[in-house]
Amino acid sequence: MSLPAVDTEKTRGISPLRKFEGHTRRVQDVIHLPGGQRIMTSSDDGSLRMWNLKSGKQIGKDWQDGQSAVYAITLSPDGKQLASGSDDGAVRLWGIDTGKVITKWTGHTSTVMSVCWNQDNRRVLSGSYDRTARVWDVESGETILAIHTDIHHAGTVSCVSFSADGKLLATGCGDENTYTWDIPTIFREAGLDDVLGVFAITLSPDGKQLVSGSRDGTVRLWDIDTGKVITKWTEHTDQVTSVRWNRDGGRVLSGSSDETARVWDVESGETILAIKTGLDVHSVIYSPDETMIATVSGSRDGTVRLWDIDTGKVITKWTEHTDQVTSVRWNRDGGRVLSGSSDETARVWDVESGETILAIKTGLDVHSVIYSPDETMIATGGSNKKEYIKIFDAKTGKLVAILKGHTKDVYCLAWTVDGTTLISGSEDQSIRMWNTTTWQQINVFTGHTSYVYDIAISPNGRILASASFDNTARLWNLKNRRPIALPL
Repeated sequence: MSLPAVDTEKTRGISPLRKFEGHTRRVQDVIHLPGGQRIMTSSDDGSLRMWNLKSGKQIGKDWQDGQSAVYAITLSPDGKQLASGSDDGAVRLWGIDTGKVITKWTGHTSTVMSVCWNQDNRRVLSGSYDRTARVWDVESGETILAIHTDIHHAGTVSCVSFSADGKLLATGCGDENTYTWDIPTIFREAGLDDVLGVFAITLSPDGKQLVSGSRDGTVRLWDIDTGKVITKWTEHTDQVTSVRWNRDGGRVLSGSSDETARVWDVESGETILAIKTGLDVHSVIYSPDETMIATVSGSRDGTVRLWDIDTGKVITKWTEHTDQVTSVRWNRDGGRVLSGSSDETARVWDVESGETILAIKTGLDVHSVIYSPDETMIATGGSNKKEYIKIFDAKTGKLVAILKGHTKDVYCLAWTVDGTTLISGSEDQSIRMWNTTTWQQINVFTGHTSYVYDIAISPNGRILASASFDNTARLWNLKNRRPIALPL
């Protein structure tokens, strides 16, 4: 579409009506105030100034809170407040009548380039040089959503805007691209901020909640839609290394370095079973019929233990591993248990007899093991400084494939329900997706800034949850294969 021509001869005759003088450095933004008689300006001199449109005179004193340049200002829909974005990374809320700062919101780590209100006065959107866009709750002052745009934008977020209905937001950038973001979807897929490094994560059977286990010994229950903690369980006295839901979503199983495994009632928040294992617990899992719990220890005794879930007593103990056992999985019918160890083997155990029915020499210091959904293959993740994921035939133990892409240890594996994709998390901070027919890498999720320790897929196969030592749990969209948001 061609643009209409501009008559330059006519425009040369246009001259400014009035000149407003007072700022000592560049003016960055200007807005009209209600009534059409006043304007507001912001400047690199660190001030905001109100002006009379007719006289060109400044109204009152400078509005100032520090010396940082003010790059952006926006008026609330009710005309009573003004939000500003500054070079110090803060978003400030000002009273129009007083010219004073009501509150200051911090979260951005660099210059705030743009600010915008939503239509109901409840939210402010900001875009920053730190390549994030943040949605702020005006009443609480909290960041309720933070979007990590550098996955898509190649530069800073220079402008932001809400849609009229508040369901979409747009970000523009110096890379010449503009993106729109669906806010309800972002909330479902937003990262969830924990307190200390997150070692373990699991999604509820209905996909509406998430449980994380952390270095600070807490087990947290999250609402996925809001990104808020519903409850926090604190009876563990050391880092929580493994968490699992039961089938009906009523109970959560956790294992900890405090040498206990605990079963929690989700509704009441109470511990309904505490098993003293005598060794730090590295991994826990329910049997398919939920009558037993399998635990493995991070210590070097090389044991896999099965526990009666009603009594908390040991049913059996398997000791053929010669180094610490790092991962354990049950097969579908509960007749076999798969374990992986730092002794560079993966073993399949017969639950009834307690015998090893398959021992695979993986050549890896094994951190994670998993069956394929049809149980024809076993995936192992770990390290030997050259190879990080190996696939084996579950009957013969023969090597099927070596997956190349990660550059450091692989700590966690998950298979999609349909068996077409294997997903891995690594010390290299990435999460990778693999086609299980070609064994080629098909996608890489980046965003974590430290080890990825655990991953889990929602029952409907649409959402991937990840836990990292960077103090966050994150959610990712598996359908469009892209992360949408930063942790809050």
